[in-house]
Amino acid sequence: MKKNYKILIFIFLIAIIFRLYFVLQVNSYSSDEAYFHLRNMKYINEKYIPMLYDELGYGGRYVLAPYLYYYLLFPFYLISEKIAFKIMPEIIFSLVVFIVYFFSYKLTKNRGVSLIASFISAFIPFYIKETINSVNFSYLTALLIILASYSLLNLEKKLHFAFFILFSFILPILSPLNFILPLSLLFYIFFLFLEAKKETKLKKEAIIFSIFLLVLINFLLFKKIFLNMGIEALWQNTPKELLKEYFKGINIINAVYNISAIPLIFGVVGLLYGLTKERTKEFYMVCGLLSGSFLLMLLKLVKFNVGIFMLSILLTIVSSETFKAIVSYIKLTKFAAYKKFFVVLLILLIFGTLIYPSCLSAKNKISLAYKEKEIEAANWLAKNTEENSTVLAGIEEGHMITYFSERKNVIDSEFLLSPDRYGDVIKMLSTQSLVEAVELLRKYDVDYFYLSKRTIEKYKKPNYIQDENCFKKVYKNEEVEIYKVLC
Repeated sequence: MKKNYKILIFIFLIAIIFRLYFVLQVNSYSSDEAYFHLRNMKYINEKYIPMLYDELGYGGRYVLAPYLYYYLLFPFYLISEKIAFKIMPEIIFSLVVFIVYFFSYKLTKNRGVSLIASFISAFIPFYIKETINSVNFSYLTALLIILASYSLLNLEKKLHFAFFILFSFILPILSPLNFILPLSLLFYIFFLFLEAKKETKLKKEAIIFSIFLLVLINFLLFKKIFLNMGIEALWQNTPKELLKEYFKGINIINAVYNISAIPLIFGVVGLLYGLTKERTKEFYMVCGLLSGSFLLMLLKLVKFNVGIFMLSILLTIVSSETFKAIVSYIKLTKFAAYKKFFVVLLILLIFGTLIYPSCLSAKNKISLAYKEKEIEAANWLAKNTEENSTVLAGIEEGHMITYFSERKNVIDSEFLLSPDRYGDVIKMLSTQSLVEAVELLRKYDVDYFYLSKRTIEKYKKPNYIQDENCFKKVYKNEEVEIYKVLC
């Protein structure tokens, strides 16, 4: 057992080193959302209370953020921003190896295959792509939901009982994503009912308590939002244009590459194999989580990326069933003498479908980090524009602009509690009509247009910006042009 734990810790350290190797190559972040969290942390550092009203986002709006995460990271922020938002998230996301290992062992009772699943989980290309150099707490909440489910399976132990109750209280505070848990628990109970399996009284009471508590806290926290927005609040005010694009451009080859063939194929096989033998409660828990995540993803109640994230981790866990079956079969055949050959084959397969694609995913994500010239342009706005100025930029640049320039933005990627401007902003960025552009620029009192290369690559450079009567170029570097709006 000690040897297995040493290997597990070694895998954990490899995961951390891999992630930090790429993350520490750049000083900036690869997602605009990171700067939203940085602004919130900066506010807490200055005033010791969370920022409930943002005077700059959308020109002024109320915000709902994962404040508990901020306070947990606050001691590290006092030491260094890099430690709090660069190093700690990578360490935390590397903890997935422990979650997958213990869940897989609970499912298979085999430490060897659980270690394989643990290693795979650290290098799923999609997992790397979505979490590296990006401060995204939604994915951390998804991991906590899986951990809460694991705690429920071990509820007889005092520590896991305490963890499950704790998660039931804090998950609603952390993210709206928490409703995956009660739905998954309902699926779990349903599957047990179909098999005429009975759960212990303690677990029944814990499940009822958790579902009731999660619904109650969500209602108390989001009551005003539901009253104001109605059922639309379930989609977190995501623009309809974005919701329509959630499943566009998805193909099987891309999905296999991002999730990787090993967890995807072996995970599906593990599910099918699990259905052919005596089904355990652990297996039904994984099925419940998969069903809950998949249903919410289809209903677009969780972002597509978050749904795929959950599926990739859960498929990795259930793939341990496939590995166990393969190992058991080989032991019964003459192939047992070629054990070393199969180990080498597995290593080559993991490298080809996991390690190499993960390196490419990490490099691509790091390449998306905001360049020094982009940040330099945002800092120029802070020093050379009026304090009450409003800046138009790409939707994926709104938080970054606001963080460095301390100026109002027209839009950013925080849609909840924000006015619906998505369609108008897309028009401003893509239209070639001067009349239409000026009308919208006046509507939102835009003073400056921050036009970066990344925005031009996505929407093309608008021709109307060349009109010298309405636009004056006031700043330019290799990455950004800034125009003052005159009309």
